[in-house]
Amino acid sequence: MLASTLIVDGTLYDLGASTVAATDPEVDTPSDNVVPAVATVYVDRRLTLGENERTAHSELEDVVSTVVDEYGDDVALTIDEFADGYR
Repeated sequence: MLASTLIVDGTLYDLGASTVAATDPEVDTPSDNVVPAVATVYVDRRLTLGENERTAHSELEDVVSTVVDEYGDDVALTIDEFADGYR
């Protein structure tokens, strides 16, 4: 469940929803007019209060499973560790 609000000392703060963005796509191709054999897409998944890293990983794994079901098993998910934003 996404935590979109926070109450501190009786004050309600709207945190907004967590976000997911596909960023920095890369392709491996010898020229611009060739269908690439490999494509890499980086995903930036921002958490909000009430979420945790395990839940976010599970959501991303579900997306990869859906893509594999549709396009075949040449899809891989690599999750890099990320900062928690509170440091």
